[in-house]
Amino acid sequence: MRRAPEAPRLHAVPARGTEVVVREWGAEDGRPLVFWHGLNPFGALQLSEAGPAWAERGLRVIAPIAPGLGESPAFPDLDDYRLTRLADLVVELADRLGLARFDFVGWSWGASIGMHLAAGHADRLV
Repeated sequence: MRRAPEAPRLHAVPARGTEVVVREWGAEDGRPLVFWHGLNPFGALQLSEAGPAWAERGLRVIAPIAPGLGESPAFPDLDDYRLTRLADLVVELADRLGLARFDFVGWSWGASIGMHLAAGHADRLV
């Protein structure tokens, strides 16, 4: 019989004048993988099955819920939604979570952020 997927741990991380809610699966000492969801009302739920599956394979899955969507309050400054600034936000969140280097997976909008992350912060990616 198949067991239910692991529920994520939710916590807020202060960043850019707001708090970004982050979902996590897996052990704290697992290989860090940051996942940024697509831009849709249900984007933050995209990892409901993949998050636990990746965690079972030894990854620490970290999935920010984008500001203004779901549990994360909106940014006070609309310029913070520019792709380059969102890539900088990923690095800020990684710093606050103690991640020197990490893997990154982005879906749709998240993939666009990932391109800017790779261009501006390649040294942080595994």
